[in-house]
Amino acid sequence: MDWPAHPREIGLVTTAEAVASTQVGGLGMTERAIAWAIETGKWQRIHRGVFLDRPGPIDWMTRAGGALLAYGDESALWGPSAAVIHGLAPIPPLVLGRSNPPIHVVVPPNRRPGPHRGTIVRYSDVSRVVSLWPRRTAYESTVIDLLAGSSPDQVTAIIAMALRDRRTTLARLRAELDRRTRFPHRAIVRDVLTEVKLGSESPLEVRFVRNVLHRHGLPRGVGQWSVSHLGLQPDRRRFDRAIPEFWVLIELDGALYHRGSALAADRRKSNAAARHGWLLLRFGWDECTVGACASAIEIAAVLASRGWWGKLRACGQGCQALTHEAAAS
Repeated sequence: MDWPAHPREIGLVTTAEAVASTQVGGLGMTERAIAWAIETGKWQRIHRGVFLDRPGPIDWMTRAGGALLAYGDESALWGPSAAVIHGLAPIPPLVLGRSNPPIHVVVPPNRRPGPHRGTIVRYSDVSRVVSLWPRRTAYESTVIDLLAGSSPDQVTAIIAMALRDRRTTLARLRAELDRRTRFPHRAIVRDVLTEVKLGSESPLEVRFVRNVLHRHGLPRGVGQWSVSHLGLQPDRRRFDRAIPEFWVLIELDGALYHRGSALAADRRKSNAAARHGWLLLRFGWDECTVGACASAIEIAAVLASRGWWGKLRACGQGCQALTHEAAAS
């Protein structure tokens, strides 16, 4: 989306601009004229010293621009508000008669402007910002801010969204994360960044690698493994994961599991794997979350039958792997 390049494009005016001479780009108004415009409904007051030069509903972009003007030239949008400008979140709709979501603004720590209605202000370093109006935190900073305010379950989806269209890289996101001295669930974010780098492409795949394989000491294998490796002619299709040294393939079935022609293509992949001596295992969300321990036990048994000499590791107290190993011994 094309955002306005200047607040005047959407009708926002400060007191300083309104009273400035027309020779320097102002409106040449008196303070009494401004008051009259407000009283008659021709203008609307957005914040102290910030006005909208038209009547009618005030949309999200106008509220965001008004907040930037109210907090001064060094302010910038951050978090959920910056995410809208970067295309990481949809534009919040205007809901008449209800309170609309707040505008998130960051200002330098040495400034302490008074709070403005409908905003959430943070005092922090604003050196990493996009200086073009509307000013907002840089793309990587915005992504990390979103991750800081997300639940662990949302981390993978946010990172995957941030990496689309190649607007950033894993290295840049990790560098931005490392700049933060305090960060909630830092370990989870670092793990997800690592798994994506190793080839995991979906939230379900990251869960599988982290919860089932890594936490139970199983081989991680290779993500997004080409069907061509089966010894067939060049093929663009991929299996979600493979453990090639033991001829084991893994497919993960998400909430929107394939149907129709896509399901037929999956069957052809499965049949090709079987013809060439590979064993294909399938897992869904339950097996990668609440059933992760049982899935690990199943995979360990399959790998052991194919020559794996490793030892299944318990992921924590109460892990089913503990009772399984005790029974096996």
